Amino acid sequence: YCGRGATTPLPCRSGTFGNATNLEEPGQCQSCPFGHFCASGADHPAACPPGTYGAEQQLSSAQCSGPCSKGHFCPANSISSTQQSCSPGTFNSALGGTGADACQPCGKGAFCEQASIAPTQCPAGRFGSSAHLTNASCSGECEQGYYCEAGSVSGKAAPCAEGSYGNATGLESQANCTACPEGHSCGVGVSQPTPCSAGTVQPDSGQGACVPCDAGSFQNVSGGTACSECDAGSFCEEGAAAPLPCHAGSFSSEVGLGS
Repeated sequence: YCGRGATTPLPCRSGTFGNATNLEEPGQCQSCPFGHFCASGADHPAACPPGTYGAEQQLSSAQCSGPCSKGHFCPANSISSTQQSCSPGTFNSALGGTGADACQPCGKGAFCEQASIAPTQCPAGRFGSSAHLTNASCSGECEQGYYCEAGSVSGKAAPCAEGSYGNATGLESQANCTACPEGHSCGVGVSQPTPCSAGTVQPDSGQGACVPCDAGSFQNVSGGTACSECDAGSFCEEGAAAPLPCHAGSFSSEVGLGS
């Protein structure tokens, strides 16, 4: 602009611009608009560069109002630190994101809601078997016979230990698995106890296998917890499900014979 009697033009002040000729005073220079900055002597506003934003008028440098917020990105001309949110399934942990490529894919075992600054682990009892998950439901509940600690990537993340079982989905730890009852066995990663077969028993809970009846005893039902003594006139070999009669030509008045 050129005031009365000026011998040289004077620049519009920082934060303003002059895009017309024959300006006579600084008040005729225009305020730099939102999303832009104007250095001294500017004849047009310059866009705030990608990764920054201009939330005020009359900004004077390319830093504008500062860097874009985490979880977001700011194209040129942005007027807010949260101009564009990272989409669900992605995150951005750094300031100054310039475009959608600043948002990283959420990895397995985690989820990312809109505008996430970091992945959030899938909660205990659930698992995330794929990337780009968007909410705490993740990929679903842990399968029966297994449990899933936070951040699990498989529905069979960890099996219920031998001597226990898991008959529900969504178990979160071994403590949620149920001790195998008496008269049953439970292998690794099972959803139901298995009754001891005839000829075997399990007197204790929390066991992984049944044990055969000793010679001289038997068990003729499944799910037994104790063996019965073999009757007189019969014998019971180890693991017998029923007494066998003494062979023809022999007898015994004793009980508990094994042969």
